[in-house]
Amino acid sequence: MSDFLIQVSAEAQGSKHFKVTLKNYLDGSTIPLTTTMEVQPGDRLAWNLQVVSNGTVYNPAFQVNFFGSSGASDSSFFGQSAISAASGQTTQFLTVLALQEIVKYTVVADGFGQILDPKIQTGDGTDGIGFTPAGNMAPTYTVIWNYPDTYLYYQAGQNPAQPFPPSGLTVNLKDTVAFVANVTGDPPTQGLNAVFAFDATHFWISPFTQSQQDLPFSVPPNAINAYEVVDRIDPAGTVFSFNGQTDDGSIVSETRQFILG
Repeated sequence: MSDFLIQVSAEAQGSKHFKVTLKNYLDGSTIPLTTTMEVQPGDRLAWNLQVVSNGTVYNPAFQVNFFGSSGASDSSFFGQSAISAASGQTTQFLTVLALQEIVKYTVVADGFGQILDPKIQTGDGTDGIGFTPAGNMAPTYTVIWNYPDTYLYYQAGQNPAQPFPPSGLTVNLKDTVAFVANVTGDPPTQGLNAVFAFDATHFWISPFTQSQQDLPFSVPPNAINAYEVVDRIDPAGTVFSFNGQTDDGSIVSETRQFILG
């Protein structure tokens, strides 16, 4: 079990915008804002807030509010839907109760309004590493990048390849998707990856992974890796944008989208 005293440091930039950093005050480690914070059942969390505005440091009273994936107030993650602290004080510690869930929280400060709205993940938080389809079993879909061209194609099962739909490709839970690069000319000297765009409105960064942004393209004759659609948190209709990129980003394919069914 671990304790996290989340130090929220916010620098006001205009009337409603803040540059925010998060640290665990107990060990000094930085808590990233661009990925979901991972905790385990039984861990304890508390919050402290400091705001800098026009060179003056404030420790205002504040409230932390918790929301589920639907956007509704959530009391299952910690056993209560909000916690508050008086000016200059730290909240009480809350214990993680949920076995596997994602909760979004907001920090709202007296006199300043909403400061930030990151997410916390409980459960094993392990991203998929892909698998090799057995025997003659084809993935549900195969995304094909004719490297170094910019165009992406897709193949449904063992059907002929066709251009990737500009309106997006709908994938459902337990569908499997492989990313394959057909290389023409000189072989690439670096890795080729499907890179998913970060979107703060999503709980997962892709239909296949919670936080792993890059998924490698398989390059024949190497074995093909496939990934299973396992995002049960984001609602149907969620759009995940991605493109193909070399490791250094010097060659980039067109951008296409998966849509959760």
